Amino acid sequence: MLEKERTRTMLARCFLAFPAALFLAACQPQTAQEDPPGEPGPPSVEGAWNLVGLELVSADGEVTQVPTYENLVLFQNGYYSMAFSRGDHRSPFFAQRWGATEEEQLDRWSLIIVNSGTYEMTESELITHPLFALVPEFVGGTARHEYAVTEDEFVLTVTGIVSADGIENPQFTDGSTWVYRMERMD
Repeated sequence: MLEKERTRTMLARCFLAFPAALFLAACQPQTAQEDPPGEPGPPSVEGAWNLVGLELVSADGEVTQVPTYENLVLFQNGYYSMAFSRGDHRSPFFAQRWGATEEEQLDRWSLIIVNSGTYEMTESELITHPLFALVPEFVGGTARHEYAVTEDEFVLTVTGIVSADGIENPQFTDGSTWVYRMERMD
């Protein structure tokens, strides 16, 4: 019984700490980079983004739209944070506020994707390096994405995900991928 209470306390702290971490990341000052005179730079990925479309694309090109609800994607000063829940409606409140049962926790968390860390970009690729993730083996791993960005739209196409110990995510070994379609919030 003590172990269950300790687990509940730890999970409650995670629920409270994650929004605070997102808030602090969003409030960091922006540093403007100036382009050489007469040469406008490419649109930046920095800022807050709303995930408006999530697609699972199979190896044979079949596209499955995956509804999302409650999301926030941030890129700022070399750091990123991505949090969203799958589904077409908000999850119901826990029966006992702030005292979720194990079943309620599993139901909710099975729909959530969360990872935060650092990122780097080339002309054609955005690479994330998670420092925190709900999937433990992703922390210290990498995710590679092709990307396209305009002033108001940002599309990431996953090209590979590898765990901290070098194991490729089997979901992508057959040529399947995820496509994230986002709109600028700020």
